[in-house]
Amino acid sequence: MLNLINDFNFRNKQIRTETSEVDLYFNIGPEFIKEHPIQGNLAIFECKNQKETINVKDMSHLICEFFERKCKFGGFVTTSFFSKNAKRRAQNFFKSNDFFIILLDGNDLKKICNGNKTILELMIEKINHTIFFSENKNA
Repeated sequence: MLNLINDFNFRNKQIRTETSEVDLYFNIGPEFIKEHPIQGNLAIFECKNQKETINVKDMSHLICEFFERKCKFGGFVTTSFFSKNAKRRAQNFFKSNDFFIILLDGNDLKKICNGNKTILELMIEKINHTIFFSENKNA
């Protein structure tokens, strides 16, 4: 699904290091970077097909991957939902480090599957929401 985004070039899946793993790894092309307010040319995504809500521990694992891989953009995709604390952790991570973590939950996936939104539309919507939320909190 993510490889349908222009200038979002799939690089590898299930990248492992000695201590961890991330599900999807992308190179981001210059056109995408020029059009969207993100930094870097790398994106990582964690994907979970599960019934359990994604919690703050799951989010913290992804944040560690961001630091380990020196990544500034990525996401967490789940068929379930994110706890309030997991969402707050991702928002705080953006505010303190200027890294984007796009959160796509089961409802978002339904919008994509039903043709109501494209993956790119949802990502841009969430990037803009994160920036707006952050700017208004600091005002």
